[in-house]
Amino acid sequence: MIREWMCGFLTSQAEQAFKEGDYTRVRACCQWVLHEQPEQLQLQAMLGEAALAVRDSFTARSCWQACVDANQQDAQAWFNLAKAQIQLADWPAAEQALRQAQALAPQVAEIQQSLAAVERMQTAVAAGAEAQTPAQNLTQAVNDAVANKEWQQVRELLANPRDRDAQGQRAYFLATFYLGLRDEAQQLWLPLVAQERDPECLAAAVVLSLEEQQLSQAERLLQRAQQADASHVAVRLAEAVWHAQHDTERAEKCYQQLLLDCPQEPEVALAVGGFYAQAERLAEAEQVFRQALQRDPRQAAAWYNLGTLLLTYRHDLAEATQCFEQAVERDISNTDYLNNLGVCYRSQGLLDKAEQCFLRILQLKQDTASAWRNLGLVYGLATRHVDAEGCLQRAIALQPEHAGGWLELASQHIQASAPALAKRYAEAALALEANSYTYNVLGLACVHLDQCEEAERHFNQALSLAEAEQQSGPLINLAGLYSSTLRIEQALEILESHLGEPGGFYSNYLFTLNYSPDLDHRQVLAGYRRAVEPVYPPARYQTYANPRSPSRRLKIGYVSPDFRRHACRYFIDPLLRHHDHQRFEIYAYSDVRFPDDITEVFKGMVDHWCHAPGLSHEQLAERIRADGIDILVDLAGHTAGNRLHTFALKPAPVQLSWMGYGYTTGLTQIDYLMCDRQFLPEGYEDAIAEQPWFVDSPLFCYQGNDWPLAEQSPFKRNGYVTFGCLSRTIRLNKHDLGLWAELLQRVPESRLALNTKTLADPEVAERFAAFFTERGVARERLLFGYSSPAYVAMQDIDIILDCFPHNSGTTLFESLWQGLPFVTLRHRPTMGRMGATILHGLGRDEWIADTPEEYLAIAERLADDTTALGDLHGSLRQEMQASLLCNGAAFTAKFESAYQQMWQRFCEVNAEEGSA
Repeated sequence: MIREWMCGFLTSQAEQAFKEGDYTRVRACCQWVLHEQPEQLQLQAMLGEAALAVRDSFTARSCWQACVDANQQDAQAWFNLAKAQIQLADWPAAEQALRQAQALAPQVAEIQQSLAAVERMQTAVAAGAEAQTPAQNLTQAVNDAVANKEWQQVRELLANPRDRDAQGQRAYFLATFYLGLRDEAQQLWLPLVAQERDPECLAAAVVLSLEEQQLSQAERLLQRAQQADASHVAVRLAEAVWHAQHDTERAEKCYQQLLLDCPQEPEVALAVGGFYAQAERLAEAEQVFRQALQRDPRQAAAWYNLGTLLLTYRHDLAEATQCFEQAVERDISNTDYLNNLGVCYRSQGLLDKAEQCFLRILQLKQDTASAWRNLGLVYGLATRHVDAEGCLQRAIALQPEHAGGWLELASQHIQASAPALAKRYAEAALALEANSYTYNVLGLACVHLDQCEEAERHFNQALSLAEAEQQSGPLINLAGLYSSTLRIEQALEILESHLGEPGGFYSNYLFTLNYSPDLDHRQVLAGYRRAVEPVYPPARYQTYANPRSPSRRLKIGYVSPDFRRHACRYFIDPLLRHHDHQRFEIYAYSDVRFPDDITEVFKGMVDHWCHAPGLSHEQLAERIRADGIDILVDLAGHTAGNRLHTFALKPAPVQLSWMGYGYTTGLTQIDYLMCDRQFLPEGYEDAIAEQPWFVDSPLFCYQGNDWPLAEQSPFKRNGYVTFGCLSRTIRLNKHDLGLWAELLQRVPESRLALNTKTLADPEVAERFAAFFTERGVARERLLFGYSSPAYVAMQDIDIILDCFPHNSGTTLFESLWQGLPFVTLRHRPTMGRMGATILHGLGRDEWIADTPEEYLAIAERLADDTTALGDLHGSLRQEMQASLLCNGAAFTAKFESAYQQMWQRFCEVNAEEGSA
C-alpha cells in the first residue's frame, strides 16, 4: 500500500518537473515508478519526451521502444522512436521507425520530411561522405582544463560519450574520480583497465580498488603504475594509500617524504593531513593543513580540509566557518565548499547566509539533491514550511531511492505540525530501508499523532536494529513515553543505566528525576550530583579583573536560548523591560538559533546583544570575561540549548540561576539559586547544590497574554463543577491521581478534565481512566483528551488541581489569568512549591494546602461555593494584574537590589585579591 502511495507521489512530482523542464527530476521519478509499475506507459512517454529534449538519446530510445512494443498502432510513438535513432545516428533503424509512423499517419508532413532527410543521409553515408559538425577545438579545451585541474569543466566538456576518444575517456575518468563520484568512476574504469598505461589513471584505479577491498587487484595496478612512472605524484600517493592498509609506519614515511619532495603540490598536503586525521592524530593533521596555507594561502582545498577537520573533530563551529568562508572566497563555484559553509551558517541560525549558499549551489547545478534538502531544512527552521516542503520534495524527486530524503520530509512535517503526512513519509522511508533511524522517526511521528502505543512499538523495533552507538535516540524516546504513561520508574531505570554515555541521557535523566513521586529532596539532589559531576568541567577561572567597587554600575549578563516565542518570554520580559540602565549595564547572550519577532523585542531591551550559537562553551566564556560581566544569570538550567558548560568554567565572579528550570543545576560553580521562602522553606537548604539567595515573594513576575475570557463559568452551563488539570502526564502519578479520585467521590456529580497531548491517544487515555474506574469513579465523569490553545480547554473547567510532588508551571499562571482558582499542595522543594509561591504572591494563601486532607478540603470548599466561583471567573484576572505577580517594576527593583547585595558580598570577600 505504501509503495503505491509513493508511486502516486512521485508521478505528481514527475508531472510538475516536466512542466518546469527539469529533466533530471523527470528521469529520477519516472524510473523509480516504472521499476514498480512498468505498465505505466504515460510515464514512459513523459520520460521519452524529456530525454529527447535534452538529447539523452539512449534513454529516449528505450522509452519509445517500450511504447511501441505496448502499442504497435501508435504513430507518434514510432515517430519519437525515430527521433531517438536519428540522435544516435542509427539511420537504418530511424528509417524503419519512420516508415512505421508513415504507414499509420500518412497525412503528417513532418514524418514525410524526416523520412526524406534520413534517406538523404543514408545516401551520403553510402557514398562515403561524412556529416559535418561545427568546428570545435574540443581536445585543446579538455587539455587546458586537465592541466588546470578544473575537473568539473572536464566533465561538462565531455558530457556526450560520443565526444570522448581514448584521451577523452581517460580525462573523463580522472575528472569523475577527483570529483568523488566513485560509483561512476568504477564503471568508467572497467573498459580502460586492460590497456591503460597512464600512471595517473592507474594510480586512481589503485585507490578505487582499495576502497572496494580488492587488495590483490590494487597491488597489480600499483605495480603497473610504478612501471609507467614511479616518480609521478599520483603514483606515490597511491603507494602511500596502499601501505596504509597494512603498514601505517611505512605509509607515514611515504607521506612525509612526499611532503619534503613536493611541498608545493596541494594534493600532497591534503592527502597527508587526511592520513593523520583518519588516524585521529588531529594536531598533526591540523599542522599539515596550516603549513600548506602558510606556503600558499590561495589553496581553497586546504582551507576546506582544515575547516572540515575543525568541524568534525574539534567541533569548533566558529573557526570552521571562517575556513569555509576562505575556501568559498577562493572558489565560489565549488559546491562542496558552499555546502559546508551553508551547513555551518545553518547551525548558527544564520539562515539568510545559509540560504544564499544553497541557492548558489543550485544556480551552478540545479539537480543537486543535497542542496535542495539543505535548503529545505533552512526554510523549515525559518518556519517557511511551504517552501521547505517544496525543496524537500524536489530532493526526493531527484533521489527517490534515498530513504534519508523521505525521513527529512517526515521530520519537516513533524516540525510543521502535520504528523499524518510525516507518518506517511516515514513509512515510505521504511519501505526503502528498515533501519533503527527510520523506525525512530516513525515513532516520533506517531507520538505527535498521539498514537503512543504504536510509537512504543516502533521505538522498540528501532532498539532491536540499532548498533550500540545508535541506541540513544530510541532509548530516550522510549523513556519519555514511559514517564508520560505512569511508568516513570521504568523510564528512570533506562536513563540511569546509560548515564555517562553520549546522546543526552544525563539531561533526560535529570528532567525525569524531578518528577519521581517517591524520592525525597535529598535523594533527588544525590541523583543530580551523580549525573552532573562526570559531565561538566571544573572551574577554569579563579581570578577576575572586575573593579571591586560596590557602588559602581554593574554589568549583568543573561544567558538563554529562549529570547524568542517561548513560554519563558512571559517571565523574562518584565525583568528586562524594567531595568535601570543608569545603574546596570545589561548584556544578553542569546543562544536562539532561529530568531523571531520576539527576539527583536528583547534586543531592544538590553545594552549589548551577543548571538552565541556559533561560539563553543570555551569561546563564550572568553567573550563573557572580555565583556567584564560582574553577575552572570542562567535562565535555562538543564533545558534544551543551555550553556551550563560555560557556567561550569566560572567566567564571571558571581553566577546565579533563575526561572528557566525551577530546580538546582547541581553545579557548585553557580553561586546562587534565586529563591523565596515559599520555593525553598527554611530547613531545606540541602535540596540544592547552589547557595540560596532569598528575595521577597513572589519569585516570578508574569507578563500576561491576550487570551479571551469565557463568557460564563462552566458550572453555569453544565450544572456541575468540573475540576481540571492541563499539566503534562509526566507529572501525574499514583499520589495526585489517587487524591483526585477521592475528591470526585467527595463531590458528587463533579467531573475531572485532564487535557494534555498524551491523552489524545485513546489507548493511553483508557490506561489513565482505568486508574479511576478501579477506585469507583464512573467513566463518564472523566473528560480526557486534548485541545489547544490551553484557554479553549480552560473554558470548560471551574477549578484547577495542581500536581505534586512536581507542581505545574506556566499553566498555573495561565489558569489564574483565565479566572480559574487552583489548589496546590506544598511538597518537595523546589518545584513542589511552585504553586505556593504563585498563590502567596497573589495573596491567596487560602488555596495552599500542607497536607493531602487540607488539599481535599480546599477543593471541596471551592466547589461548594459556586457563586464565589462565578465571581472569581470574572475578577481573578484583574486581581492578578493588581498583585505583585504582575508588577514588573517592583519585581525588577527587587532583583536589582539582590544583584547589588551579591556584588557587595563578593567585593568584601575578595577585597584583598582586588587590591593586589
